[in-house]
Amino acid sequence: MNLQYYHLVTRKPMHVGQKIVFDKTHKNRLYSFFLDNNFKNKTNETVDQIIHRLDSSIDDVELSFLKNSQSHTSRAIREVITEMIRLEYFPTLPSRFECLYGSDSLQGIFEWKELFESYNREILQIVKLKTSGPIFKGNADSLPSLENCSFLEKIDQAKEYWSSPAENYLTEVLIGGEIFVTEIIEDFQ
Repeated sequence: MNLQYYHLVTRKPMHVGQKIVFDKTHKNRLYSFFLDNNFKNKTNETVDQIIHRLDSSIDDVELSFLKNSQSHTSRAIREVITEMIRLEYFPTLPSRFECLYGSDSLQGIFEWKELFESYNREILQIVKLKTSGPIFKGNADSLPSLENCSFLEKIDQAKEYWSSPAENYLTEVLIGGEIFVTEIIEDFQ
């Protein structure tokens, strides 16, 4: 049975008939962004290198970099913990690293569009997708916290994410397997 979903396109435009495949060898951008990314500033320094050379003062550019780096690290930890829990307890559900993120309604995708735009994230298109692959409808609010809490708390939060109903404002659908673009709903380019 082929199910229909919607997706916000943010990096490279898609086209009708396009096929996207996610599996153990084909990962999504989230995977490379969080797991295969050495976060460095414009002069190729890491957070540790900046902190090491800091004296009692820090300029706004470096402070901004430190905050962005900390945010990136917190999100990477969240995604790794969430994936570890999926692999151990929910192996039949699609990986957050091997999927497209979407919604099962136009209303839902427009709510995500509004959220993305509040972070100044450029939206190129809204597309309609078809898949016969695995899907998971989750509550993005129940993902592990980005705040400084223990890994055990984050593990419990990840278990909650994978096992809870997703009936709220931040419902996300993880769309895995072979995915086909069936329609361009809106093109903002």
